[in-house]
Amino acid sequence: MMKTALAIATFAWLGAAQAQEVPKVNCEPKPDYPGRLGMSVDSKRKLFEREMKRYGDCVKVYLDARNTAIKDNETAAKAVVEDYNAFMKQIQAAQKE
Repeated sequence: MMKTALAIATFAWLGAAQAQEVPKVNCEPKPDYPGRLGMSVDSKRKLFEREMKRYGDCVKVYLDARNTAIKDNETAAKAVVEDYNAFMKQIQAAQKE
């Protein structure tokens, strides 16, 4: 019974989590690769490298934010499971009395 209730609670929580809107990455514009010939021109290569760094940094910031949200969600889910299990133990103890 406890496993069934835990599974139901977990699926309910997952359903609520899926309903949340996940922010889309906004690192536009993506750098334009100037081609092999363009990369031989120093100014074009430097511009491309600068744009690539900006784009990569933006993606890293987005990923850090998403990973933080994942960890926060996992922590919240574990807390709910622990609270639920403690409550169920109280109920079971009361039923034995």
